[in-house]
Amino acid sequence: MAKESNTIVPAKPQDWSFLDDEARKLVVWPDRNIDMHVHSMYSDGLRPPAELVKLYHENGYDLIAVTDHDGVDGVPEAQKAGAALGMTVLTGIEFGTLFRGKIEFHLLGYDFDLEDPGLRKELEAIRAYRIRRNEKLMAYFRGKGYDISFDDMIRYSGQDYIGKPNFARALIRKGYCKSVKEAFDSGELLGSPEAMALKKKPVPTGDAIRWIRSAGGIPVLAHPMETVGIGPAGSRVFFENLDRILGELVSDGLQGVECFHPSATEAESLRLTRLAARYHLRITRGSDYHGF
Repeated sequence: MAKESNTIVPAKPQDWSFLDDEARKLVVWPDRNIDMHVHSMYSDGLRPPAELVKLYHENGYDLIAVTDHDGVDGVPEAQKAGAALGMTVLTGIEFGTLFRGKIEFHLLGYDFDLEDPGLRKELEAIRAYRIRRNEKLMAYFRGKGYDISFDDMIRYSGQDYIGKPNFARALIRKGYCKSVKEAFDSGELLGSPEAMALKKKPVPTGDAIRWIRSAGGIPVLAHPMETVGIGPAGSRVFFENLDRILGELVSDGLQGVECFHPSATEAESLRLTRLAARYHLRITRGSDYHGF
């Protein structure tokens, strides 16, 4: 699981003087108080979109992006709330993808057409696949004697997103574990070989990039320091492999990198900005706020 934030840090002016000249030019909205990676209850976040917007506004932000997993249902509510407060809310989404069929990357999309028919078609296919996956995952847990149901995961009328974090929180509420991390780490729960084998729809990274761009949006690589399978995080090998992969993703149409994220140290964020500058990619920042 990606390292997430569960606290909204009050906004404050940013000093970008530590960045190289070229990188400074690529920082998105350097003079605004922004968070471009926020999750609502429409995926695995805690709060309704309108409440999220209100909380960010109270903490001094003037722009956020609601980037729920594989869906955009929370965006209209967030944008309506933002308009009432004079706050900008970008259209956003976060896809889980596979690069070359084996390396998992999350991809953020911004400022696209919510009603784009091509994107809508792909989101519906992902939703249908996730429902089938969840039914198999539920059958696994019920077969092992765990007393959970989909009702334990529903938090609002009309909810159609249930992911593995929702299973984790249902297991916590039923007393089978104490934390989301424990649920994912336990070889008896979501860390079991059977549960781990039940994955969501494999989406090629290049395809997700093209979906976002075809809908008029901007695709951005999320939290690169969470990447597994390209070397120990932060190592020379890790950054060499990431450099090579970025070159390929740029050819696919990638336009940005989330260089500032809770998973990256200050030194790692600086290295990421230099990689972004090498490929003339926009530099974004986001907290990955979930609110739990």
